[in-house]
Amino acid sequence: SRADSSWRPVLASGFSQQSDEKWKYNIKDMPSRLEQFKNLDFKAYRLWAENGKYQEGVIANDNIGLPFISKGYDGYTVDSYAYITFIGKATQEYIVQTDNTINELKNENAELKNKATNLKSELSNLTTELETIKQQLSILLNKW
Repeated sequence: SRADSSWRPVLASGFSQQSDEKWKYNIKDMPSRLEQFKNLDFKAYRLWAENGKYQEGVIANDNIGLPFISKGYDGYTVDSYAYITFIGKATQEYIVQTDNTINELKNENAELKNKATNLKSELSNLTTELETIKQQLSILLNKW
């Protein structure tokens, strides 16, 4: 049993992490995170240190190599700020990808509607021509 662990939850009414540019250097755009997010292994589990409390999340050991997982002094840890940033980036990419897909489908739909309108018009013209030909043929046949 791990119920005797020294691990304890931290309670707070808020938490702020320094994020001002003055504290950072070598600032670059983040790499894509969507594929990694899609493969993220989420689990449901119970916590030893909180009398079996039910929780959902990630098991750090199952996700080693991701930017928010690191080796702590007593096992693997999840950096909450890095985790939120990772999820935010993946969500942003998904939204952009979805918006692009929606716009492509809207354009394709407009093109198909235009083609359908043109085909209807062409069919109407062909129907009119066919009726004219039928009438002319009927006149010719009646003359015989």
